[in-house]
Amino acid sequence: MRITASAMPWVRAGVGLLQGLALFALAQVAEQHVSPATEGLVFAALFTVAVLVPLLVISGLGNLGWRTFVSWIAVATIVCAGLAAYGIYRDPVVSGVLLVPRIFPSQVLWISLAAVLFITHTLTVSGAADRRLVASYATHFDVSWKHGVQFVLAVLFVGVFWGLLFLGAELFRLVRIEFFADLIRRKRSGFR
Repeated sequence: MRITASAMPWVRAGVGLLQGLALFALAQVAEQHVSPATEGLVFAALFTVAVLVPLLVISGLGNLGWRTFVSWIAVATIVCAGLAAYGIYRDPVVSGVLLVPRIFPSQVLWISLAAVLFITHTLTVSGAADRRLVASYATHFDVSWKHGVQFVLAVLFVGVFWGLLFLGAELFRLVRIEFFADLIRRKRSGFR
């Protein structure tokens, strides 16, 4: 089964929507301190998978064959969940605070896991593009730079979006409409 080029944007948008819904549900669970947020090992694994794996799905959809795609996403899911759970198991308490259980992985884990997934995803896509286990240097170079530029542009887009959101809220505040500024402030400060 192949996804046509005209359907690809809709499939990617659907994956993004599912990711947003999963992250929203996890945020609500964490805010209300109910299960699975009461179990750090489970919550960290779910949160890490919900953040990182959909990005790999979106990037790999048009670039990998189905067998390679499914295998790579399964391995990435297991690695993300396993390392996140191990990070909580190894350091279950928030540093500097007495008896506050950790439910989010550390920053070191996020950076390391993102780097490992970026490199492995690039190697996988490069191999699929060359139809070999180990692709040529030129293919690795092209694919890695393409993914790097896509990442930078995505970060810039999200940054501009949040900047415009705050700017719009402040403009509404000038005409004494406080709803948007209060909504952004309340939701941002409630989930830490």
